[in-house]
Amino acid sequence: MLHRLYRQTASGGMVGKVANAGIPVLISRAAPTNKGIALAERTGITLINFSRERRFTIFAHPERISGINEKLLNKTDGTSDE
Repeated sequence: MLHRLYRQTASGGMVGKVANAGIPVLISRAAPTNKGIALAERTGITLINFSRERRFTIFAHPERISGINEKLLNKTDGTSDE
């Protein structure tokens, strides 16, 4: 199960609601807040932001997403050079 936000920032409040609901993955097209990232790290939520077509950035717990090339996990923007 995942939760997708279309135009809302992944704030600490939203990450908290997702964590309380037991949803392990939160995807947003918008930027996350620092509090949102920190809370996602503490609560085990996989936080994905800037999702656009075939590109996205994983800010917390990338290990939950399969099929991601290990060398790409070291990049800060979540995109491929290919």
